[in-house]
Amino acid sequence: MALVACASEGTVEPSSSPGDPAVAVDIEAVPADSPQLVHVSVLATEGDSRRGVCVTDRGGRVHCSYAHEDWTWREVPALDGSNGVYIRWIGEICAVSQARDLECSTLRNPERRQHITSDVGRTYGQIGIHCALSPTRALTCWGRDDVMHHVLGLPIRWFFGGAPSDTDGNALPTVIARSVDGVAVTSHHVCILSGGRLTCEGANHYGQTTDAEPGADGARIIALDGVTAVSASGLVTCAIARGEVFCWGEIGPTDSVRECVYDLASPRAEQRVAVPTRVVSASSRSPYVALAAGRALSCVATADHELWCWAMRDPEGTMRRVGTSIAEFDVAGTSYCFLNTEGTLVCDGETLAPPINETGRAPSR
Repeated sequence: MALVACASEGTVEPSSSPGDPAVAVDIEAVPADSPQLVHVSVLATEGDSRRGVCVTDRGGRVHCSYAHEDWTWREVPALDGSNGVYIRWIGEICAVSQARDLECSTLRNPERRQHITSDVGRTYGQIGIHCALSPTRALTCWGRDDVMHHVLGLPIRWFFGGAPSDTDGNALPTVIARSVDGVAVTSHHVCILSGGRLTCEGANHYGQTTDAEPGADGARIIALDGVTAVSASGLVTCAIARGEVFCWGEIGPTDSVRECVYDLASPRAEQRVAVPTRVVSASSRSPYVALAAGRALSCVATADHELWCWAMRDPEGTMRRVGTSIAEFDVAGTSYCFLNTEGTLVCDGETLAPPINETGRAPSR
């Protein structure tokens, strides 16, 4: 999940300007005997109520907070998130257990647990399409047909071809690629990184899979060498290549954030960039190693655990350092959250950060 920022003139040079301070969020629900947090996932879609953040503590317990619940933190007792957690939709939480099983639950029925797939290392997904990458680099994907029809007016088999499906037409978990190094999954397109070679397929209304000629399998080879990381959100894709950040798709200035339903019929030409465009130059301090690209905000992490973010709405496209000692981070909408090496959750941005009182703490339950 994530976002993009791009200067109208091209390259964005990093700045040490501190900007507004990020907010350290106190998780009241985390037991005192296990205070450290180890994983975080954020979600922000169109509408004030469609925002949330989920975390797991060192004991594998999953805690979530949503805007529509006044940012009250509560535990999802059925899930063991020892190896990761992500929000796959409003109120739907998935977690990777210590046994590397991916299981999901909902806030409405927190005790009801659904097993999705096994041998999971990392998870990727947005709205209708979801994937899991195994420790052996095999990529398993599945999807919901009703969501695909709602978002794109297309069946899920448009992405997965002959993959088996259930009685509702949903694609069941199927291995679609091997030797995979990185994945970007949105409701509109999927990108797969393998051996420095990046391919993307799916919707291309804004050039988010580039204007390269698609192969027989429908995938386009992205014209970048030495790609080490990829991330995407809806209408935009970004990648780290040769230490620099490149983006393509809808990367022009915008005055609105549309995370769920897009105007695919009439893309604005001034925002459509269908070739990889450098938006962040290589760092002179420490190389960029991880990326989270989104609709209105993007962040990159350096090898020395600094987090730098920039906003699409900023006409200067100026980056700023927002955190140090970064262990894990995520981006959604116009906000970011990260965990530092001490296990503290920090969030900031207009559409996600839980409200705080004068003490700097999130409201207690």
